[in-house]
Amino acid sequence: MLAWADFEAEAIRHLQALVRLDTSNPPGNEAPAAEYLAGVLTAEGLAPLVLESKPGRANLIVRLKGEGAQPPLMLMSHLDVVPAGDPTRWSQPPFSGALVDGWVWGRGTLDDKLVTVADLMTLLMCHRLKLPLRGDLVMLAHADEEVDFTYGMSWLVREHRDLLDAPWALYEGGAELTIAGRKFCLVDTAEKGWCTVQVTTRGAGGHSSIPHPDNALTNLAPVLQRLVSHKLPIHRVETASRLFREIGAALADQQPTTATLFEHLAESSTAEVALAQLPIDNYLCHRFDALLRNTAAPTLLTSGHSRWALPTEACLTVNGRLLPGQTGEDFEYELRAVLGDAVEVEVQDVHLGAECRPDTELVGAIRRVMRRHEPATTVAPNMMTGGTERGLLHELGINVYGFCPLREIPGEPAPFSLCHAPNERVSVANLVDSSRRLFEVVLEINGIDPIQGE
Repeated sequence: MLAWADFEAEAIRHLQALVRLDTSNPPGNEAPAAEYLAGVLTAEGLAPLVLESKPGRANLIVRLKGEGAQPPLMLMSHLDVVPAGDPTRWSQPPFSGALVDGWVWGRGTLDDKLVTVADLMTLLMCHRLKLPLRGDLVMLAHADEEVDFTYGMSWLVREHRDLLDAPWALYEGGAELTIAGRKFCLVDTAEKGWCTVQVTTRGAGGHSSIPHPDNALTNLAPVLQRLVSHKLPIHRVETASRLFREIGAALADQQPTTATLFEHLAESSTAEVALAQLPIDNYLCHRFDALLRNTAAPTLLTSGHSRWALPTEACLTVNGRLLPGQTGEDFEYELRAVLGDAVEVEVQDVHLGAECRPDTELVGAIRRVMRRHEPATTVAPNMMTGGTERGLLHELGINVYGFCPLREIPGEPAPFSLCHAPNERVSVANLVDSSRRLFEVVLEINGIDPIQGE
């Protein structure tokens, strides 16, 4: 028997402690968080490793040995957080870890120290209960996810490849979604890649008191207009197609018309028309649209050197998001077809997307656990439109799935909308439920019966 009240109190305590350690990236400084976790694990008789890629930039890994009958399973999270911004925009101090009316407040409560605590509690419970794990259970809490992976996963892959021996990993991601009154628990089985594109226009320059048409900045105006009015081509990705089909199947009995539209959304030739007809809000429409194609979003603009001079050069930074299977060359070809030959296009910093099989035993374990607790909720595969280190691990043959089943709470913002935003916070109910669901998935994948508690 487990005393879930004690489980809850401990999970809250660890989350508060981690939030109070400012690991804003830049500069990172994940070492205090890694040392905190190492202290907790060492006190339990485990042997964690704290691996510094440079002073202050620390990663933690610990292994709970199993029987060796099946491959290891890795539980992943990242210790760095985005900067909190202006503290006056927060109702509670951003690194207070304050517990107010059933919510823990602070930067990182959702992204991603919640997952760190869920991983920690799962590993501790398996250790304390001496559960007969078929395979090793590995916990990895790494640095530098919020910038460019240099001091975290890129370094670990290069310097400690031997420690990353699990073919399966569970990481941040996943979500709850409600469509036409039906709830869906999404498991991220794919994510898009990304790249940076510099689009440059040029002009003759001159004194600003004598304007003329050959102005680098005004030459950029039609480029922006084309980016807004022209979408890139649709490509079929298995994960997105399965998501739309499973949504359609779940709605077939009570919403047959909507279900049919989702069936059409799964096919490249009919997706555009179906998307325009779906009875969903604009945010969800944009989100689904991003699962169908590569996207190009203008994000930064630089031009000129003086307010008195016409600019000779203007540069637009475009954030590209690439579907799994698409390369930087594919994206550049599609973008040039939209922008034409009058501008210079340079694609930089390409990170490829990744897609895992959505029908593995690990995903099956998630489905069974969620079905026990929420039989009316449909578990479906999902593709992240954002990006993480999954691509680096995918190249090593490690399949990374996003699973953190946070419920939307009536009257409160959706959890994802609070990530990277002022007033980031997580409900105690979501902290405990997500931790317990992860623990039960580990039991399920190891063939251990659910453990009752009080």
